Amino acid sequence: AYNIKEHLSFYCADLTKEINPALYTKRPPMYGIIILTIKSIYNSNYFILFVQNLLSIANIVGLIKILQEHKFEFDVRKSIYVFIVLFPAQYIYVNMIMSEILLQTLIFWAMFNLFYYVKNKNPRSILYYNILLALAVLTKPVLVYFWIPNLIFMAYLYYRNKKVSIILSGLIQPLVVLLFSYYGYTTTGTLSYSSQRPVNLLDYYATFLLISVNGEDEGWRKYGEIHSYLDTIKDYSRMSKEAERIATEIILDNKIEYAKLHAKGMLNYFFDPGRYDLNYLLSIKEKNHSGLMFAFAKGGYREVVNFVLRQPYYVIVYLALMLVINLCLILSLILFLFNRKVSAEIKFFILFIALYMSFLSGMLGTMRYKIHIYFLLLFTIPFAFEYIKSKNILKPKQPL
Repeated sequence: AYNIKEHLSFYCADLTKEINPALYTKRPPMYGIIILTIKSIYNSNYFILFVQNLLSIANIVGLIKILQEHKFEFDVRKSIYVFIVLFPAQYIYVNMIMSEILLQTLIFWAMFNLFYYVKNKNPRSILYYNILLALAVLTKPVLVYFWIPNLIFMAYLYYRNKKVSIILSGLIQPLVVLLFSYYGYTTTGTLSYSSQRPVNLLDYYATFLLISVNGEDEGWRKYGEIHSYLDTIKDYSRMSKEAERIATEIILDNKIEYAKLHAKGMLNYFFDPGRYDLNYLLSIKEKNHSGLMFAFAKGGYREVVNFVLRQPYYVIVYLALMLVINLCLILSLILFLFNRKVSAEIKFFILFIALYMSFLSGMLGTMRYKIHIYFLLLFTIPFAFEYIKSKNILKPKQPL
């Protein structure tokens, strides 16, 4: 935020010190701009957290508004409040200075506008939907490829409604991606949206794969050799391309094992309890590579169970609660798809963005990434419950 204000730069560190080109595109600028705006009103980190809490409340109000449009036979507010209260991750993240709640808000209000476009066919709603997705990709790079399925989605809506404005608004997000990628090229010499791509590929995907295939000691030894080699390359553009090449080679050499780890990571995306973030909030320090992700890469689900059993009792209670909540959310998502009261467009958006986010998170599937679509998952709960009631699943069978 300081560099944006004083230097009109998106650089993520002190510009008076030695420049690291990777820090020009490490983070997109949206959250920094929001922080700058908030601090221009009142210069306090607590005020940032206050605003994030207001965003979370606005998301709850907006969610209840669109759910009440469906006129359920039960009070949807109660089910939403229960899942908010019993989902500690939400009030963990609203009280951390991170971009997660901003991204969550942008994605939810994009769906909110899509909902009213489907209902009223107002072209402004689909414009707002695409603007919000463009702001979302400027918040975190995870949505950098979402413009592709979204453009296909816009083509479908155009086919249904024959309005050119739908296609034109669908071009906003890819245009934003192109412009920020060009900014990355002018500052780093690499046409890349985010410098985190080679970091994620090499330091997470390839490294966890090496540990899984070769064992912990050998995996870390190879990791050290790779970085010693990369440290000899002084040109950032060439070094980042070489890091991607090495990581890709490791993955392609172990395709089957990588596919297994990636698929398990996608599953973890829906079930990770967010233990690391709980510890972060409570200021509990741990050694690097000592969390659930590392335990999973090291020894699979058996090692994860052993890891959990070594935790303090309050962490085990938290993990058990989150397991139940996560099971309810994934079941609601599945049953929601069978409820005929929901439009195909809304079903497509929620299902596809959930699968997209889980796929992009890969082996890093964690609660922090799922929080972005939490309100979309909450949206599915009343529909899932209604579907269960309609099938008389909850009614006890009468004796013959």
